[in-house]
Amino acid sequence: ADVVPRLRAAAGFLAGQADALRQLTAADTTTHAAARPPCAGAREWNGADEAAPAVRAAVERSPWSWGGVPGFVFEAGGRLSTPWGPGQWGLHRGFEAALFADFIGTAHNIELSAGIAVATRCADDNIVLMRSVKGLDLPK
Repeated sequence: ADVVPRLRAAAGFLAGQADALRQLTAADTTTHAAARPPCAGAREWNGADEAAPAVRAAVERSPWSWGGVPGFVFEAGGRLSTPWGPGQWGLHRGFEAALFADFIGTAHNIELSAGIAVATRCADDNIVLMRSVKGLDLPK
């Protein structure tokens, strides 16, 4: 992991030396790289995946919040509704708890765990936390 360089960069920033912090990527790309779902390759809905636990959980626990913004809905058939526009989603082959979600022209990988998820934007490894907001009385 790249924890030590990140902590050094943060300490340098606090001391008025921002260069090291500016040079860091948005996310740790060294940890578990082989275990992460790929961004390239097939990213299409497969009807046979409807019975997969991750697919059922994504649909059943919808809607979700994306970085605190509610209105992210995994719909049946691979349709995706977001506050930013429609998209598509599906299960990553070979990853039982990993989904892809592509919207506003950007590919994302999502790893589910209970009622929370971690989404990683493929273009720059930026991470967004998601959580199910099903049944919550959110402001309109």
